[in-house]
Amino acid sequence: FTYGGKTELEYQIVYPQISGTKMAKNINKWYERLVSKQISAMKGLRFDGTTAVITASGKGSCRPLEINFAYNVMYSQNGFLSIIFDRYEWLGCLGGGSYRMSQTWILNSGRIVPIGAFFKQDTPWLKTIYSAITEMILDEKAERTGTYYSNAPQNIRSLLAAYDYYLADDGFVVYFQQEKIAPKNAGIPS
Repeated sequence: FTYGGKTELEYQIVYPQISGTKMAKNINKWYERLVSKQISAMKGLRFDGTTAVITASGKGSCRPLEINFAYNVMYSQNGFLSIIFDRYEWLGCLGGGSYRMSQTWILNSGRIVPIGAFFKQDTPWLKTIYSAITEMILDEKAERTGTYYSNAPQNIRSLLAAYDYYLADDGFVVYFQQEKIAPKNAGIPS
C-alpha cells in the first residue's frame, strides 16, 4: 500500500492449498476467506500522513510497516490436519509483535475442532491441561530456563482458548498469545 508515492505497508500472505481429501475444496475456501479478511483489514488502515512515526533522534520516518502472515503444517496424520498461522507485524521503530492462530481439521468432515472434542465429556480434561501447563511453568521458573510473569500459573485458566492448540506427533501443543503469560522476548509460549 502506498500514500503520496511512498510505501506505507508491505505485506506477504502465504496460505495452504489442501488436496487429497474429499473436503479439500471446502477447506481451501475457508482459507481463501481468511486471507480475504486479512487483506480487507489491511485495506482499512488509513495512510493519510497522520500515521508518521519519528525516530528517537527526531529525524526520518520508521516506515514502511510490514505484515507477514505465514502458515506451517504441524500435523497431518490419522485423518487430522493441524495448521498454525503466525502473523508478524513490524511497526517501524515501535518494534514488532506476533499473533498466532491455528486450526485443527477433521479431514473427512471438513470441520475445525476445539481441543475439548478430543476428550470424553465426563473427564476432567481441562483440569489436566491446567495442571500440566502450571507444572511446566513452575519447573521452568525453578530451573531458570523460562521467563514468565509471576501470575502466569493463575492466569492460564482465563487465557486458555478452545482453538489455541495444535496436534503434534506426541500429543497436543497449547499456546498463549505473545505477552499474555510471559514478556514479549519469550515469543509465543507453548
